[in-house]
Amino acid sequence: MTILALETSAARCQAALYDGNSLRVVEESDAQHSRVLLALIQTLLKQEDLALQALQAIAVANGPGSFTGLRIGIAIAQGLAYAARLPVVPVGTLAALAYAAEQNSRAARGGLPLRVLATIDARKAQVYSAWFHCNEESVQMLGQQSLDDPQNIACYAIEGDEANTVQSFEQLIVGTGLRYKEALPGWAQQYCNEQTSELEPGAEAVAGLAARALQRGQGIPAAELQPLYLRNKVTD
Repeated sequence: MTILALETSAARCQAALYDGNSLRVVEESDAQHSRVLLALIQTLLKQEDLALQALQAIAVANGPGSFTGLRIGIAIAQGLAYAARLPVVPVGTLAALAYAAEQNSRAARGGLPLRVLATIDARKAQVYSAWFHCNEESVQMLGQQSLDDPQNIACYAIEGDEANTVQSFEQLIVGTGLRYKEALPGWAQQYCNEQTSELEPGAEAVAGLAARALQRGQGIPAAELQPLYLRNKVTD
């Protein structure tokens, strides 16, 4: 199973090929996605001597994030999927960020699950965020994704039966939303660190989550692919 994964939700533009064992990622930083993404894809396919039709699926980050970046990534994923008659796999950027946090912290956690608040700088002094429960097998969103002022981000409360059954876990806040660290509520300060403040969703994480989704039969037709913006009146 070989997946082409695209991540265009932020300033950098990434593409990856993942076959379940090996991963190859190429990227351009601070570039116009519309000018470089197809070239990155062509580079990857040429390096691996693969035709587009030899892929099993195309995965793409579908938001939240930059309006322009998401539109470009989704449009290219749809066009390629139509041409090669491939399914697509949309992957949320906050879920990809949580996946990356789980991967990066796994050794230090010693096998404990991770409760992670994934955050992305939404500009205008606001933050995209969502809570996730992660382990080696899954990334499960807790509650809903939100767009809010950093001081209004809520702690995920464990109540009732869950409080009696939940396993011990590490807790962490990650992502570029930590650029507003000083504005976060007091409870959040102990879960922030410099190593995770610039962590971003990447094509590697998009590919990893897409592979899990495909194993569950969750690929969709290209025509059904939609962006998730959360904010509807900004064109950045």
